[in-house]
Amino acid sequence: MGNQCTCGRSLTDSCVGWGDLSHSEWQTRKLIVEAQIAAKEVHEEIIRLIYPDGSF
Repeated sequence: MGNQCTCGRSLTDSCVGWGDLSHSEWQTRKLIVEAQIAAKEVHEEIIRLIYPDGSF
């Protein structure tokens, strides 16, 4: 398990090394991670809609 985040910039409680980033670099990385999370959630919902019984 990783170290606990102390800078408050991580989207989780674990340190991801964002404490030394400039504000704009941090915002960019944060937006990228948020977009990846949203894309994964959309993908999972599409799979649930296409295969409602869970079979692929």
